[in-house]
Amino acid sequence: MMRELGGDYAAEVAYQFFSKPSQAAYDTYGKVCLPLYSNPNAPAAGNFRDRAIERPEVALHFFADEMARMDMRAEIANIRCPTLVVGGTIDPVTPPICSQAIADAIGNNARLKLFEGCGHGPHRDDPGGAEKVMRSFLATNV
Repeated sequence: MMRELGGDYAAEVAYQFFSKPSQAAYDTYGKVCLPLYSNPNAPAAGNFRDRAIERPEVALHFFADEMARMDMRAEIANIRCPTLVVGGTIDPVTPPICSQAIADAIGNNARLKLFEGCGHGPHRDDPGGAEKVMRSFLATNV
């Protein structure tokens, strides 16, 4: 997905960051790949970074030490309450196949909603649509 959104260079930057995390790779990833997290045509695209408090040391530790071992499917299979799984069709870090895997792991209690043309934050890329879906889900599952 990173290649589709940002070309070969973005794909290579993402590969380098996720396979060999370093401060330099983190910095480059932030410049090249993070802008691809949102639909560039959405009015609030990229604004999430304006409010973010970055802790590169935490990110580097997570991506170097924990991410490769992190598989929560067995744990989330224990969820027994109705669960809304929200994703974007152009999300480069949790692409639709991963959102589907999350919903599948939860099972019959999950409702998956993929937002067309949205990236990693459908609530940013399509705030009206995301609010409508969340309100509807809450109204029928509370």
